[in-house]
Amino acid sequence: MISFEIIKHQIGNSEVYSVNARDLHQKLEVRKDFSTWFKVQIKRGLFEENIDYITISVEKTLLPQKGEQRGGHNKIEYFLTLDTAKEIAMMSGTQKGKDVRNYFIEVEKQFRENKALETKPKLDLTKLLEDSKKALELIHLFENENPVNLIKLDRFMKKNEKVSPLELLEMDFKNSYLIPTELGNIIGKSPVEINLILEKNGFQFRENGVWKTTEKGQEFSISFQNGSYFQIKWRLEVLV
Repeated sequence: MISFEIIKHQIGNSEVYSVNARDLHQKLEVRKDFSTWFKVQIKRGLFEENIDYITISVEKTLLPQKGEQRGGHNKIEYFLTLDTAKEIAMMSGTQKGKDVRNYFIEVEKQFRENKALETKPKLDLTKLLEDSKKALELIHLFENENPVNLIKLDRFMKKNEKVSPLELLEMDFKNSYLIPTELGNIIGKSPVEINLILEKNGFQFRENGVWKTTEKGQEFSISFQNGSYFQIKWRLEVLV
């Protein structure tokens, strides 16, 4: 099973994930010695130091490892960005190189998923409960408040807060038409007073003792026959 130690390093202006070039050399099962192989890869891929890889001097143990000569206390390590490592793996032209590249692709996918989880905002239950309580209070208010006042409040909220409580609560008064008596019951006025208000605001006029809608009033009213005469029903907006 392919596995690499993935380390974060500052390469260029960014902190990125990287792998040791010697580890990549080993996993690709390259027969050439590391130094020769690495120089060829850099030249072949036109890779640049501090962009595609970095060079780090690492202190060696005092006792030489097998195959090493005494006298040196530091050795050079090369750390490649994952993009560089993927490209080198593909340039090998082998099945092992393809497997290594696919491994790095899967690692990057997991890193992205983990980062998305870390940046996802946490659910604040306290705030959620507070908002729910406010919403219930608002619903209670709207269910019990005078419809005319609700329309006034809705217009104010639309203008100043860019939100419509009536739309949020799916309350629609546009299709509710009321006769003057019903309108008067809402705001505490008599039918006569309502008709005078409608006349004063340019929604209707009186002709031969009969109320008729003006061009302006036609948008907010419907006429229906009540026995031997026509009566007008009005939308609540005419009182706002």
